[in-house]
Amino acid sequence: LVFAAWALMIRSMHHFFVGDPLPEAAREAATYAEALVELKHDSGTQYINAVRQAELCLIGEQAPTPWRLQGSALDDATMLPVHHQANDLFGVCNVHLYSLVLCYWFERHEEGLAQAIQAERYLDTVAALMQVPIFTFYDSLNRLAIAGACPPAVRGAHLRKVAASQKKMKDWAEHAPRNHRHRYL
Repeated sequence: LVFAAWALMIRSMHHFFVGDPLPEAAREAATYAEALVELKHDSGTQYINAVRQAELCLIGEQAPTPWRLQGSALDDATMLPVHHQANDLFGVCNVHLYSLVLCYWFERHEEGLAQAIQAERYLDTVAALMQVPIFTFYDSLNRLAIAGACPPAVRGAHLRKVAASQKKMKDWAEHAPRNHRHRYL
């Protein structure tokens, strides 16, 4: 049961991060979440609902703040304390990562930076998973988006962080080009 839940969660994340059509991905994630509710697998349901809410935000589900994971599938303000109380740092990392992605796409870059700082604190909980290169990519894009408007010292810090990330992404692009070349800036 645990492995099945993980497989459904990983499949849902892959749909989101590889650019599959979001309406279909969100419908499939809803089906998976319903199955896990029936099996009483709470953490798997929460993980799938986090990615599903990100999909719903991007396809225009009515929400006052679409750059936040708040809507019919999940509310980050409710779920983050639940993840923290359960010491579910994997869940915490994913909520901040999806929030970073949404902030980038909705051009809420200062909020995206705050989400990136939080997500980075928990990256070790997703080591060897696709979240690490996804984080590195969106953190870099977000920092580049705000660097130009920052004072020189802050701009330099952002650009140094992006340069360090570029080294990682270059290495990943060379060793797994089909997975990472398109993210190397």
